This record gives sequence, structure tokens and C-alpha cells, in this order.
Amino acid sequence: MVGRTFISVASTKASAEIRKESQEKMIPYHREQIPHDIFVDTIGAEIGVLNGEFAEVLIAKKPKHLTLIDAWATQPRTDNCTSAQQNVHDDRYEAVKKKFSQYDNVEVIKSYSHEAARLFEDHTFDWVYIDALHNYKSVTQDLTAWAPKIKPTGWIWGHDYRTKDFKPKADVQVREAVHDFCKHNDWQFVDYTSETPDLKKPKSYFITQDPNTAQRIKSL
Repeated sequence: MVGRTFISVASTKASAEIRKESQEKMIPYHREQIPHDIFVDTIGAEIGVLNGEFAEVLIAKKPKHLTLIDAWATQPRTDNCTSAQQNVHDDRYEAVKKKFSQYDNVEVIKSYSHEAARLFEDHTFDWVYIDALHNYKSVTQDLTAWAPKIKPTGWIWGHDYRTKDFKPKADVQVREAVHDFCKHNDWQFVDYTSETPDLKKPKSYFITQDPNTAQRIKSL
């Protein structure tokens, strides 16, 4: 997982924005099935790689370049879950490097999310996928760190967006953090995946600052 762990404070500021999600048209795909068209020849990054399974899906969508970022480090947890031992993270890191060594257009960076963001100039990426720690403060920190790195026509998307019909899960406030971030930073919440056929799986959300990009994503 990427990013530092913080004691999370669930926000109530996003309640009005969250109510709007029932009016949104879900993107009728599982995150792995998002059409390739919006990814071909783009520059993207995944924040929170773990063992690289979703990264394999992303590279198959033929981006021009893909950066994979993960701390691969044991971190304190506040959600009653046990973080993997460091040797497990070390093995995952080595496995990811080996898995993607055949690709000239993949870079693997072992770093915490907000620290890795400093390595890149603003407006570098067409998109960034965030699947790091899911507590409110960590998600906000990741969005704040990576938003300046997105091109004006780009977007951020991320995992574990739990809609209101989901049973609350300790220390998972992605939805609240995303809506608050959009509200206070002139970003637009666009949509989230349906995860068809498994509608009970957490969704992936999309946000952008560009109206044309928003419309393109809505029309998937």
C-alpha cells in the first residue's frame, strides 16, 4: 500500500455531494473492462501496486508510459487489519520489477505516494489511478499531491469508492474524501464504475477539471 497511515476523521462536508451520486449514471463496466480508447498513447501512473495484477490490466490498454508507485513497506493500520510483514512486501516489490522488466515503457518506483509526486513536474500525466490507503486523510493527501501533476485535459480515478448502499467499513472514507476534494479544489466528480457483473464490489471513481474529458468519460 502507498501513503502514510493517519488516524482518520470522517468528514460530513461531503454529504450534499454524496447525495448527488444517486443521480449519476454509472459507467457500465468493471474497472478492468474500461474501454482501451481513453488510455492508448497516454501517460499514466498507478499509486498502490501491491503485486501488480491491476498494473497488468493497465499496461494492456497500451499507454505510452506507465509509472508504478508503491511503498512496499509495513505500515501501522488503524482499521483492525494487520499489515503484511516486510519480507512479504520485499517479495512483492521484486516480483513486480521482474514482471514488468520486459516493458521499456514501465517504470517502477518504491516510494510513499506524496514523496513520489515530488519527482514529477506539474501536468505530466494524462491520468493517475489511486489505490493506496483508504482513510480520509490519506486519500486527501494523495489527491492533493497528484492533482497538480495531471494535464488540464486529464483525470484522476481510484479504487474503493463505496456507495451509500455499502455497509460501512472501518477506515475506508474514499467517497467522503473524493467529494470534499472536488468541492474545495474546482474538480468535478464525474462517475463511478458499476463493477458489472459483481455489483457488490467497491467502485472506481473518476474526477477531472475538464468538461470535455468529463463528457468523454460519461459516454463510455
